[in-house]
Amino acid sequence: MAPEKGEEMRKLIREYAEDVVKEEWESLRATGNASQKARKDIGDIVRFFGTLTPATKVREIVAAQFLQTFSRWCSTATNACCRRPNRSPGSCGSPPPAAASSPSA
Repeated sequence: MAPEKGEEMRKLIREYAEDVVKEEWESLRATGNASQKARKDIGDIVRFFGTLTPATKVREIVAAQFLQTFSRWCSTATNACCRRPNRSPGSCGSPPPAAASSPSA
């Protein structure tokens, strides 16, 4: 990735990490809900990644590996959030496990 693009990506990842530490961990502890700011940061990273054009085949392979790893990490984090017993309904885009198994009226 070009140096200026790498600098921007590092900035976005740093912002995300800071928001997780400053907001999301506390929000998960207190309410079971993920931080909306951290969710936005993930979207910003993915949108920025979509603007990158690898200059060589090797860089294309590295970019694909980054996206695969990042996607797997995001999925794991989301699944962990959704398994929390004290989360609010709909906080991860689906009902809590107890509500999901309840018969509908």
